[in-house]
Amino acid sequence: MSKDHDDNEMPHVEMPIFESPPKDYAEFTQQANAMAHYFGELKGIKRGYEAGLKRGEMKGFVLGQLQGYQDANKDHDAAISDGTRQGSKECAKQLRNRRKGK
Repeated sequence: MSKDHDDNEMPHVEMPIFESPPKDYAEFTQQANAMAHYFGELKGIKRGYEAGLKRGEMKGFVLGQLQGYQDANKDHDAAISDGTRQGSKECAKQLRNRRKGK
């Protein structure tokens, strides 16, 4: 298998080319085995590619959730801080509770 592909694409596998029809049973089985190997390799590549995509999607989803949680905490901190400066007793209480938790 040659690596003439981008890492984000399925790799290319050379299909076996036979110059002439098989002359005897031995040559026929050799060609049949070559084709079976070719299709098996394609199937394996496809499965690996799909599994890699799924893993990438899951990793991206988890990282997105984490980033969203962090962004929400920053926005919440900023809102509480601003509310406290404006004299909100509830915001001051929230700020004290967040500082105790950290």
